[in-house]
Amino acid sequence: MWVAEFIGAEFITPDGTVERRPAYMQGGVSVRCDYHGADSAYAVITFVEGLNHGILGREQFGLPKKQAREVRLQEKEAGLDVSFVTAGGIPLLSASVDLDGRDEDERPAPSGSTVT
Repeated sequence: MWVAEFIGAEFITPDGTVERRPAYMQGGVSVRCDYHGADSAYAVITFVEGLNHGILGREQFGLPKKQAREVRLQEKEAGLDVSFVTAGGIPLLSASVDLDGRDEDERPAPSGSTVT
């Protein structure tokens, strides 16, 4: 699972107009894999919080993106809580990550994808 906040996202329309969007959250589920020796991930599905924030692009390449009511990443004392709620209000998935006070270089590498 991954979560990212997009701040200052811009989209350019076919006529060259720049559309700026308010900050929004995205989250997703990816499968971790090895691609010719490189640690990689394949996006199984991506959830975009709120109304259409450039929601069409990835579907053209077979990477599904769905509208979500809520994508949350909440810091807690010893870790993180992550949750996704569908546009219909159904809790879809959630996870807690316990960081247990270890220094960052001692923590296991996270699994999942990076956001580009």
